[in-house]
Amino acid sequence: VVSFTNHEEYLSIDEYVVECARLARVPRILNEPSNLWWGDAPTRSKRKSEGDTLRLVDGLILPSQFAADFWARRAVTVPLHVINPGVELLREDEEVVENGSAFGDVDVGRIAFVGRLAPQKSPGIFIRAAASVAALYNRHSPRNPPRVRFVVVGDGPLKQPMESLARDLGLEVDFLGWLPPDRVRDAIRNFTDVVVHTNVLEETFCV
Repeated sequence: VVSFTNHEEYLSIDEYVVECARLARVPRILNEPSNLWWGDAPTRSKRKSEGDTLRLVDGLILPSQFAADFWARRAVTVPLHVINPGVELLREDEEVVENGSAFGDVDVGRIAFVGRLAPQKSPGIFIRAAASVAALYNRHSPRNPPRVRFVVVGDGPLKQPMESLARDLGLEVDFLGWLPPDRVRDAIRNFTDVVVHTNVLEETFCV
């Protein structure tokens, strides 16, 4: 059984799940804390009565070594299991795409933001960083600047503000909107050179 904690405020829900699992005699309970926080660790024991404690989980499933190091520094003593949420670059049953791309010519360097366009994901950092990269390329080689394209895959409440910001900065960005998960994976695998994760809050991807 894996219980999911999205924020410290919801630990009580996980505690309920764990109690149910213990009553069902589930031998091992793992937790995937999708966010980092600086309160109580999700592995602590909860005192139910005098001399009686409930061990919440037996291990953590973490998406990055960054997150594992964070919880290790928090003195978490249960095993920490890192499972990177990577994208397989090439499966055995497929070939590398050589000609054409949903994002333009294959000889263009393609830098992408993939995620929900919401404040928690900090997409504005990507847009401003992209403008700085484009300006740097143009300044160092004004007559024949390197070809680079910027792509945003995702939708959300900040889509229109991000489009306006790109226009204000004079930056050409391909906003592809929401894509089904299989198309997102294909886009990352076949049509991007760099995927930028700009979140500056507490999420654990941070590889």
